[in-house]
Amino acid sequence: MVSILRAKLARHFGLNDIMMSQTLSERVNSNKAVLRNAIKKERVVKICNYSSPHSHNVTDRFVEPYMFLNNDRYVRCHEICCHQNKTFKLSRMEKVELMDMPWANKAQHKQLYTDIFMFSGEERYHVKLLLGQLSHNIMVEEYPLSEPSITFASDGIHWILDIEVASFMGIGRFVMGLYDDIKVLGDEQFKTYINEKVALIKKSIQ
Repeated sequence: MVSILRAKLARHFGLNDIMMSQTLSERVNSNKAVLRNAIKKERVVKICNYSSPHSHNVTDRFVEPYMFLNNDRYVRCHEICCHQNKTFKLSRMEKVELMDMPWANKAQHKQLYTDIFMFSGEERYHVKLLLGQLSHNIMVEEYPLSEPSITFASDGIHWILDIEVASFMGIGRFVMGLYDDIKVLGDEQFKTYINEKVALIKKSIQ
């Protein structure tokens, strides 16, 4: 009777959710401590029963963790089996075990760069635009971090945005939305990206 009453009270007051939340928090903190120690000692860890939403499976991962992201909710690692850098979410890890194995791929541990459009990646791409008054105003208002990368053009009526991005998606969306007020000056890779998007748009409306 006591067990039944305790279960009813827990359901009524939502105590099960609180207990689950506390358990998850304790597990995350425990895993975080192991990962932090591994980064400090440059050691390999085994992420036990990692639940991946992309591959839809639960597997063990042997990785070299090297940096925390997003207020320590994620960790950037080099996965040994595929030799790729990946981001893992701490709440999806059942357990993290420290291995007696030093890093062997430190040169591959690349830092993540986040651009003004909030896209992240290990690679950086150069983009140079000639902005009219409308596109300049919108850029500065919506993306104030772009201001140090903007200079006044020599013609006195335009601005030049010279910036690095982690992906063409954010800057590409901006250019496509204000195409009649922007001229793409570079680089060639970005010009190709925009031309391909224009071709897809033409194809979709035929």
